[in-house]
Amino acid sequence: MQKKSNHRKWSLRTTIILVVLLTVATSLSIAALLVLHNVVQTQQRNIKQNIRSTATIVATSTVVRDNLTTKQPSAHGDIQRYTKRIQRATHVDFIVVMNRRLIRYSHPDTRVIGHRFSSPKDATKSLTGQTHFSRETGVLGNGYRIFTPVYNAKHQQIGIVCVGLTEKSINSETRSAELPIVIGSLLGLIIGIIAAWLLGTHIRRRLLGMEPQEIATRVTELSVINDSMSEGLIAIDQQRRLIRANDIANELFPTLTIGNPLDDDLFDALFGQTFKGSKSTINESVLVQSKELIVSTSPLISAGKRLGSMALLRDRSEYQLLADQLAGTTQYIQALRAQTHEFMNKLQAVSGLIELHQYDEVQRFITNTSADYQAQFGNLNNHIQSPAVAGFLMGKLNQAHEQQVAFTITPDSLLPKQVASEALSVDLIKVLGNLIDNAIDAVNNDNNVKSEITLSINYDDESNILVIEVTDNGCGISEEVKAHMFEQHYSTKGQDRGYGLVLVKQVVDARDGYLSVTNNQPQGTTFYVELPLSNQKSKGDD
Repeated sequence: MQKKSNHRKWSLRTTIILVVLLTVATSLSIAALLVLHNVVQTQQRNIKQNIRSTATIVATSTVVRDNLTTKQPSAHGDIQRYTKRIQRATHVDFIVVMNRRLIRYSHPDTRVIGHRFSSPKDATKSLTGQTHFSRETGVLGNGYRIFTPVYNAKHQQIGIVCVGLTEKSINSETRSAELPIVIGSLLGLIIGIIAAWLLGTHIRRRLLGMEPQEIATRVTELSVINDSMSEGLIAIDQQRRLIRANDIANELFPTLTIGNPLDDDLFDALFGQTFKGSKSTINESVLVQSKELIVSTSPLISAGKRLGSMALLRDRSEYQLLADQLAGTTQYIQALRAQTHEFMNKLQAVSGLIELHQYDEVQRFITNTSADYQAQFGNLNNHIQSPAVAGFLMGKLNQAHEQQVAFTITPDSLLPKQVASEALSVDLIKVLGNLIDNAIDAVNNDNNVKSEITLSINYDDESNILVIEVTDNGCGISEEVKAHMFEQHYSTKGQDRGYGLVLVKQVVDARDGYLSVTNNQPQGTTFYVELPLSNQKSKGDD
């Protein structure tokens, strides 16, 4: 038969009460001892400082200096009256002024005035101009005192000042300082007993009567559920401190720390528009720390009280990276197809000229064709050393050619291979694609001039900055449009537009770059972009 265990497991409330009581009692005992020791030490320092200051005041006073050498010791003399007044003001037990022969000019016991100091050996040390402390027995009993020399106007020593307190006064002051500490410790212990009981009851009520093991199980289950989500989860309290972040959120933002305030940029991007309101947002696209996210936010409310906010995140950066790379590859393939078709036509022309024995024409035709190719694509292949960007620009060249737009890439353009990372190529495709498309639209809307677009890409090795200029000879941009052109959904081209320049601005801001728009004379527009490559925030530009 199995024995029933007699071991009784304490409840959480009982454990809390016992632990708090033990902690309070131990802490108060140790604190009282330390404070008592500190009070005694402080009291001694204060006594020492007080008698030192008093001795200095008396030794430098005009009354003492003038009367010490010109008048005889007297119980009713100026020095005695002066020292009694200082003694009452500074709460010292005695102030003794004596000349170089150690004859007293002042003393609490007027009977000894005019007599030699009772401890001449102790006082003689100050006849050499030194200040010193001592513990000796005098007329008033054991005491703690200081000896300070007195000088005349010619800085000649004319006497000594002795200031001190008796042991009785020192002990009385120390006991007066210790009594509140003892009483406070006893009161603290009583309050600790009451507080321990109240705390145990309060915690039990707040935990809904659950024991620690039950709470641990619930927390573990919640953590596993949060980390199993395919979306990132970030929750903050009303002070913007992070209270929850699952594994996906930590992968997106490795600097997240529970209990710390959320980074300003991250907070503004996720909660800036909804933190103080009560509305939720669903599937909004935001750019934060060079990551394109789909964000849904919601307030955290319990019993009608707002506790904070939470956000669900889906990372679009990786998908967008693949999509943009695919777009660049597609443009490259389309450009190759267009060139293949064009060269097939030219080969047929060469074949016909050969059959007609027009060899001089064949040579001229090939020379012109080669020159046209080098002018259009040779510079691109040599200087734009990112296959994705080069292919993308080939596609744009063909697109412009089909729309009868003269699209020129300046001969001095340069994108070195060593800086053409994948992330930079993606950003360039976004920037160039939208700026070139806008330029094509601008020149197509102006039928009075020959449509021309010029692109310049230059890398400044010294400052590690990529400079982009897209210039067109279109109709220009009005000041009203300039004021709103980088706002989402704003467009002069109708509904469901207004995203292109917003993406350009987001890329520039993510890299701490610079973007300007200038109307040219007599007409046209130039978009100027600087993309720093040194302190990039963009993912992958390491």
